[in-house]
Amino acid sequence: MVENTPAVVFVIIENVFGHQGKILLLQEKNRPEPRMWKLPGGTLDKGEWPEVTAYREALEETGLLIKTLYDEDKIFDEKREGRFGPYRFIVFRADYMRGTTLVGDKVERIGFFSKEEVKGLIEKREIVPTHVPTLKKYLELKSPAK
Repeated sequence: MVENTPAVVFVIIENVFGHQGKILLLQEKNRPEPRMWKLPGGTLDKGEWPEVTAYREALEETGLLIKTLYDEDKIFDEKREGRFGPYRFIVFRADYMRGTTLVGDKVERIGFFSKEEVKGLIEKREIVPTHVPTLKKYLELKSPAK
């Protein structure tokens, strides 16, 4: 990590085998009802690069390995103000490499959604609010991830 600002890192996973043209969203356990959909991801560990956090969180939360990430796969990186001060909100776009989706200790449900379905989830306010700007930006992108 280049700077000392705390960060959270999420990943838009595309083209999972059998779900081409869709992205993966999940619902976490132990959250208040109604549970909202979100991207897989989490907190950047001390000394960890955001790309490594994206790999780790994708594997931990979904059971999937994603393809190699590069800086150009970063589609969102902004500084935000949170309850505990400023932080970076980073999102990568990545293609699926291998693995089978698993729900575990933290994840209750995994779903695959087309761009139109994601738009519907946003309109119905079924997406975690902090993820909405990122997903709106994603919906505007034309080219797929590598």
